[in-house]
Amino acid sequence: MKSLLSLLLFFAALSHAMAVPARQADARYVCTTDSDCVVVNHGNCCGATEVCALASATFTRSEICPAGNGEVSVCGFESIEACACRQGVCYGMHGGEVSSSPKEWAV
Repeated sequence: MKSLLSLLLFFAALSHAMAVPARQADARYVCTTDSDCVVVNHGNCCGATEVCALASATFTRSEICPAGNGEVSVCGFESIEACACRQGVCYGMHGGEVSSSPKEWAV
């Protein structure tokens, strides 16, 4: 009986546990509301590239143009009409659909 009670308490504790994200998001993209996210110039080797992030977000030269580090950079991007906070991360929106995300930037 004691082991059954312990098992029930264990499952009860699990039901109140918060889900742990598989990977923590880059702090430049973490949000709580849509208004936290704005369109900022991330930049790339071709010039400007828009992303949705916090207004204070800054990017390093190696993040802006990884091609200078022996990597490849993609030129061009879909325009962002609005930014939205989804699951605690800023996403770019176009036509009501997610058009860009921090995942594209490996963060």
